[in-house]
Amino acid sequence: MVLKLNEIYTSLLGCAGMSVDNEGFVSVKMQKKSSPAMIDGKRLVLPTQEQLMSPDHSNRTVFHPLMENIMRGGESEVITKLRQAFNIRLNYTFAAIGQSLLTLCASVADHKTLSPYQSEMLSMIKDVDEKTVITFSQMMINASRESADKSFVNIYLRRKATINGKIFARGGIVTFPMLEELQKNQEKYSGVKLRIKDKTALIQLHEYIFPGCSEPETYNKGSNSDIAPFLDSLMLTVKHLSSKINDILELFGPIIDSHDQFVFNSDWVSSFDNLSDLIPQIRSVPMQSGNEGRTHKVETAPVAHVQTTALNYQPPPPVSQHMYHNQGNQPHMHQQPTQMEQPAIVANEHGITFESMMRMNPNIQANAAMMPNRFAQPMMNQGMMPQQQRQPGWSVPQQNQPMMNSGGMMMPQMQQSYNPWGNTLV
Repeated sequence: MVLKLNEIYTSLLGCAGMSVDNEGFVSVKMQKKSSPAMIDGKRLVLPTQEQLMSPDHSNRTVFHPLMENIMRGGESEVITKLRQAFNIRLNYTFAAIGQSLLTLCASVADHKTLSPYQSEMLSMIKDVDEKTVITFSQMMINASRESADKSFVNIYLRRKATINGKIFARGGIVTFPMLEELQKNQEKYSGVKLRIKDKTALIQLHEYIFPGCSEPETYNKGSNSDIAPFLDSLMLTVKHLSSKINDILELFGPIIDSHDQFVFNSDWVSSFDNLSDLIPQIRSVPMQSGNEGRTHKVETAPVAHVQTTALNYQPPPPVSQHMYHNQGNQPHMHQQPTQMEQPAIVANEHGITFESMMRMNPNIQANAAMMPNRFAQPMMNQGMMPQQQRQPGWSVPQQNQPMMNSGGMMMPQMQQSYNPWGNTLV
């Protein structure tokens, strides 16, 4: 079934974690609050009749990426922002799934509750223990601080891309930055020391979620569309990656906390099977500023790693026991905060919370719509497994593992959130 133009756009935006109201305004949901989606200081809107008839377009950008100027070499501002949104959602979904699966692998007592198909994971991700889970959490925190949109997965678009020996007008190129670093012969990743067994398990985790990701070009997708090649190659790439994630979510269901909210919708897919069918609808809306494409070639260079450097990275402050407070009590700290102090990591009896990770990187905060309101907990919580009401004994906090402290860590409250769709503070 071919959807109407604005139905397709609504579905695309929803897949990227955004919503559209009845008046055609696009918003990003941020922890139960909605924030306007902005591009270069202008509000993003759908090409509804009301929006197109507005006499003043100086404060809005109409979302019409199917109307590309294929003679221009660079992706448009609208495509760039859409690609960034997909990257952030893919990375956070991978992080949440990765923590849940590693936690399950480490909880031997819960293996008997798995179905035969679920148990296949145990033969692919081997030798995981509590320390592996904690190590992954530390790596995830550090990498997310540096690059929330390319820690695990990165999509960039290329003009005249060669994929598997075939030349395409445009190509969606996928890299796996953390995987590439793990495959190198080094002891640390993003400042975290790794055991050999940790490196092996995390490589296996990547391969389980994205089969074949160790082989170059497995997830690259090209387009020779003469209608919207940049958008087509982007969505083909997103379809390939998100289908693997959806398969994992369907297989493990409630084992992954809030799994239904991580699912990527695919209502738009059938409409991209033959874009020529949409030509009358596409041409019914004239070219809109921000959608035509840049006049020069613009590509996001592949980032092979997120290695810690002294120039662009400040590691999180060391965690000490006096930073914790008991649940239900007023938080307190014995250290005086400094002006440059960064938001701390919050931990509870289940481990690191995703809410605290969001506060570490402005790009993460503003794309909260790409994740559910209640983020997945990295450690197995009670009742997570079907027909299993106990909490694994190994998740009991230990003195030498402050990240797992059951009291939780105090974190300064953020009074403002930054929106990467514009310079608006919300």
